[in-house]
Amino acid sequence: MQFRAILAISAISLTCSTLISDSSASAQRPSVDAALKFAPLQKSDVEYDDPVDAAKSKCTLESASKTGQSGWIVLDGNGRLLRRFVDTNKDKQIDNWCYYREGIEVYRDIDTDNDNNADTFVWLGTAGIRRGKDTDGDFKIDRWERISAEEVTSEIVQALRDRDPRRFKLLVPTDEEIDALGFNTTETADLKKKAANALSQFETLVKSKAVLGSKARWVHFGGTRPSLIPEGTGGSTKDLIVYENVVALLEDGNQNSQLAVGTLVNIGNGWRTIDVPELLVAGKAPAVGGYFIETMIAQVDVATGAGTEGVSSEMQELIGNFQDIETQLEKAKTAEDIAKLNGLRADILEKMVYAADAGEEKINWARQFTETLAGASRRGEFPEGLDRIEAFLRKIEKDKDFDQQLTGHIKYRLMSTRYSQQLSDPEADLEKVQDQWQKNLEQFVADYPLSENAPDAMLDLGFAEEFAAAVEADSKKRAEMDGNAEKWYQRIVQEFPKSSIAAKAAGAVRRINSVGKRLDMQGIKTDGKPLAISDAQGKIVVLHYWATYCDSCLKEMETINELNEKYGSRGFQAIGVNVDSDSNLLKTHLQNSKLPNWPQLYEKGGLDGRLATELGVLTLPTMLLIDRDGKVVNRNVTSADLEDEVKKLLQKKD
Repeated sequence: MQFRAILAISAISLTCSTLISDSSASAQRPSVDAALKFAPLQKSDVEYDDPVDAAKSKCTLESASKTGQSGWIVLDGNGRLLRRFVDTNKDKQIDNWCYYREGIEVYRDIDTDNDNNADTFVWLGTAGIRRGKDTDGDFKIDRWERISAEEVTSEIVQALRDRDPRRFKLLVPTDEEIDALGFNTTETADLKKKAANALSQFETLVKSKAVLGSKARWVHFGGTRPSLIPEGTGGSTKDLIVYENVVALLEDGNQNSQLAVGTLVNIGNGWRTIDVPELLVAGKAPAVGGYFIETMIAQVDVATGAGTEGVSSEMQELIGNFQDIETQLEKAKTAEDIAKLNGLRADILEKMVYAADAGEEKINWARQFTETLAGASRRGEFPEGLDRIEAFLRKIEKDKDFDQQLTGHIKYRLMSTRYSQQLSDPEADLEKVQDQWQKNLEQFVADYPLSENAPDAMLDLGFAEEFAAAVEADSKKRAEMDGNAEKWYQRIVQEFPKSSIAAKAAGAVRRINSVGKRLDMQGIKTDGKPLAISDAQGKIVVLHYWATYCDSCLKEMETINELNEKYGSRGFQAIGVNVDSDSNLLKTHLQNSKLPNWPQLYEKGGLDGRLATELGVLTLPTMLLIDRDGKVVNRNVTSADLEDEVKKLLQKKD
């Protein structure tokens, strides 16, 4: 493979060098057949057009001079690009080998050090954003310079399928990367240990047995929105973006399965995993799940210096016992030992609740008890954890030392953790799970109307009604569901105006009632220039909310681009609103992808930023269709219906 690759690259370089240095009519040129024999160096992981037989005979080879470059391009019988081999630095040697699928570039081999051999491998367009680097000349990826969270889960599936520890190792943070995260010494050491354990456990796992079949393939990324761990948490000096409780959906032969991936950490232009993957089994919670949210909330903050001054002897003893259990948990290996230690830890924490002084200290320990047990339960380390929380809740509901704010918080944490576990069960009846979740939320709001979590429950209820309305065929039922959603959002605005999500709820009300009204929105484009929706008045506008981590958003762009090409001259205009939390993700995507090629608005904050908040955008993708008068026609148009809707508006003008 190495030798063939070297020959192939050298051959095309020499051929094109002759052409570049000689522009006469007799200049040497490769045949179409020869050009089509070249393949991506990462061929097994690239889907590109490779014509055969009759289709190949219709292909043509042309000079790349039309694009302002030296080299060759190969076109199919319809004139669409298949290959592009070009010299980008004018040294008379090919340094970019580009491959296309349906006319869109999806992969590129790049020679960055001018030795006539590719050392950088880039996926583009609809194929993703990965950028891999070969550092030792063997044409294998030695590090990922850029990779999305979704692509990390795909790589994990392939590493597990092929029983390839080397491939998995590239996805785990190095000690240097962990050092750069900015955590204190203890947290840094814990993360390094966790990463090292993931590597050793993966190697042991794939050596002992085949976890996946040879035909297993990644299908989809499963995870909630990313979380930001703010500077100062656990002594950190930087913000950190993570995904928790990530699941990869896959097909293995005729079976659909779910792979628990656990926690993904954003490092530079990529993502890394700190857990060993685990196939989900019905009735069994995975050992991997969340790390930063649950674990860091569950840390016991024992003061230094004065330390135990003012603390009762009973509490001092309990704190010492707690720390002993924590040390034993770090060393525990078997699930049985971990579960037993978590039980002992729960016993100690509950005693600490009642040993603490009444007031804020007692309430804080009660929250600590809840978060610690909920975190252990979600990680599958304490099967009795939620039952213990439920029993604790029944006990403190009768105790005057605990108010409704605390009991409401514990109740919400309990039912949301159960809901999360039910969703992770591959055999769960999701419709029933969702119905019960909605009933639980409604009961929670009725029982704890003033709880700090009531706005969250109301937002979940509003979203559930909107989601149901979107798939409801009956127009009357759909209108009723939208009305219910609006009522929940209105309650947040009226009853919790100071809540962090009140503005989002107000935006959702505005969006629900936007049809027939002019949309007054403006922002800053990626080129730094302002843009208002009203600037496009006289055109038919689709406003597209998206993020680079949203596969379905990227797929919708293909539809939007087709409409741009068909109807752009007749007044169709697309405007994107990117809601990535990190602007570098957007910049990288725009640099390496042909789509989107229409104006993009961006502001910091992601889905919690101003542009998403103004219309209460809760999920991606979201598209609004706006007519020539600047009025919203459809506040939730789908890509499947978009062209028909646009045609109707065009006919009104024509």
